[in-house]
Amino acid sequence: MRMRRRGRVNRLPHYTDLPLTSLIDTAFTLLIVFMVASPMMQSALKVALPKARTGQPMAADSIKQLMVTIDAKGKLAVNDQALPAKDLVSYIKSKIKQTTDRRVLVRADKSLIYDRVVQLIDQINSIEGVQYVALATEHAPAKS
Repeated sequence: MRMRRRGRVNRLPHYTDLPLTSLIDTAFTLLIVFMVASPMMQSALKVALPKARTGQPMAADSIKQLMVTIDAKGKLAVNDQALPAKDLVSYIKSKIKQTTDRRVLVRADKSLIYDRVVQLIDQINSIEGVQYVALATEHAPAKS
C-alpha cells in the first residue's frame, strides 16, 4: 500500500487587475506641472521692452515665425532659440526661404545702446527676402 503525503501547496495570491491609481495620479500631476510651466517658458531671454502709447497692436502668433530677441547683455535668440551673433544672418536667410511671412519682429531690451539696436536692424534689413522689420514695444497707458 502506498502512502501519499497530503500537503498544502503554498500559492501566491493571484490578482486579476493591476492597481493603476498611483500611476494615474502621477500622470495627472505631471500634466498639471507642464500646463503651469509652459506659459512661463515663452521667451528664452528676459527682455524689458520699451513702452509706447502709439503703435499698431500685432498678434504674436502672426509674426512668430521670425522673432529676433536681444537682451540687455547683447545675447541673441531667434524664435526663442539662442544663437551666436555671427550666425544670425545665415539663420534668418534659411528661415526666410521656408516661410511666406517675410516680416521680422525685433524684441530689444530698453536698456540697450541705440547703436546696437540699429546695427541689428541693419543686419536684418540687408538679408534678401526680408519684407520689413518691426520693433516690439509694450503698451503704455495714456496720460490723463
